[in-house]
Amino acid sequence: MAQNWHRTIIAAVAAILATTPAARATNYVSNPSFPTPCAYWSWDCPNNWSPVGVPGNGDSATIQNGHTIAVTDSEAITTLVVSGTGQLEIESGGVLRVTGSSPSVSVAPASGLAVLDGGRLVIETTMTLSGDGSVQVQDGGVLELNTESSTTLTLSAALVINGALRVTANNVAIVNNSTLTWDTAIVEIGPNSGSGTVTFTNQVTIRGDVTIKRNPVNASGVANFSNQGLVEAQDGTITLDSTLNSITDTTGNRWKVADSDATLRFNKTATGLVGHFLVGPGTLVIDAPVTTSGLFGFYNGASVDIIDDADSLNVTGTGGVGSGNHYLNGSNCTSASFPMTADQSCDG
Repeated sequence: MAQNWHRTIIAAVAAILATTPAARATNYVSNPSFPTPCAYWSWDCPNNWSPVGVPGNGDSATIQNGHTIAVTDSEAITTLVVSGTGQLEIESGGVLRVTGSSPSVSVAPASGLAVLDGGRLVIETTMTLSGDGSVQVQDGGVLELNTESSTTLTLSAALVINGALRVTANNVAIVNNSTLTWDTAIVEIGPNSGSGTVTFTNQVTIRGDVTIKRNPVNASGVANFSNQGLVEAQDGTITLDSTLNSITDTTGNRWKVADSDATLRFNKTATGLVGHFLVGPGTLVIDAPVTTSGLFGFYNGASVDIIDDADSLNVTGTGGVGSGNHYLNGSNCTSASFPMTADQSCDG
């Protein structure tokens, strides 16, 4: 009898478990307007949300008009909406992971998402950043694209990076007709550990002051940069660092220097390029062998500086000099011949 009683209880529990519905995604809305036992604006305070609870992987979270929510610990979300004049701040030590099935982040025109010094916004799968607002990665903050498979970050909102973009997933692409704006920022490419290969594909406009290099936390990884959009030096310096393993591009894409105070600097060999170079005004610095079969425009006060004897710029496509003064290694040019070398000069 006792054995049959145990069997009956086990069967009843199994039946209850079999009919219990799986956990469902919850739609959370910020509601930090009533007495709460924890930090008033904290993401991980259940009383700051309606329904009461903490948003997590698979859930959606909406920051309402006039509300500010701060991420101070490690959190996860699948759908994030920052509406009205709402604000989301990822503070020092805080990590927000955007993960799960079909994730998205939407930022309204008057709202904002800020990654502060010491904070990290980690995107773990293909997603869209949308809206007319902006995502600001401040000095010391990190936006990390980190998955085990190919990832695409589609931009229709502004992404402003003054800190770091860390690309640790292979075959990562940033796409759409948007502009990445940088101010003394860095792009770090490569796995956080191991000897894997990471290729960062740019399909938008990269503009500002930025260094593109290998992830410094792991010297064993392979870091490739592929420009399939526009890399434009404008009021700053864009440096392609010598720690990269390869630099490639595609037919019709552009490398551009568009301001007298701007510099585009190749510190890494790139001898198989096919894209167009448009230099002027501003400076193109060649500190490694560079070859392109695309077009080369050298105009409007442009300068090309070849650093030493081992470096050169060779254009096998159409190259030439436009109007105005042009300089090669400090001398004024009225014509250009290739390859350009460190000991080459021009008579004006």
